Amino acid sequence: MRVSLYVTYDLGYGIGLNGALPWVLAPSVMENLTHKTQGKVIVLGRKTWETYGWRLGKKTLVMSKTHGKLDGATVCTKIDQAMQFGQGRYPELVVVGGNQIYQAFFPYVTTIHVAHLMKRHECDTCFPQYWGSDWERTHHVQSMEESMAVNFSTFVKG
Repeated sequence: MRVSLYVTYDLGYGIGLNGALPWVLAPSVMENLTHKTQGKVIVLGRKTWETYGWRLGKKTLVMSKTHGKLDGATVCTKIDQAMQFGQGRYPELVVVGGNQIYQAFFPYVTTIHVAHLMKRHECDTCFPQYWGSDWERTHHVQSMEESMAVNFSTFVKG
């Protein structure tokens, strides 16, 4: 099962403040997320689901050890369960957060889609900086929205 990751972070790799995004997602970020997840299953943690999941409108897997059932989503307690769910039915799982879910799935990720906000925000949670020589940037586009630049990049593990 192919696994990719989609993350939006700021200049300091910040991704959250008090369990929520510390910014309003620009339309270009939402369009990019929609494009990158088209026809795929998104995977997110329970806290992220409670905050944003119902708005994503995709086939959704929620990783949770405490919830057995959620309206509009399939609950998985283990990574292999999520992988088995998608096998043969969907081309890819796309992990969209939060931080613990990013870390748990990272060993399986072969592609990372980044929306890099060119501004620093107050954050208490940062995306782990996994970048190394084994990741190659294969796509890069800049966008300017509401006085903030956003760099969209795709990294593929070599």
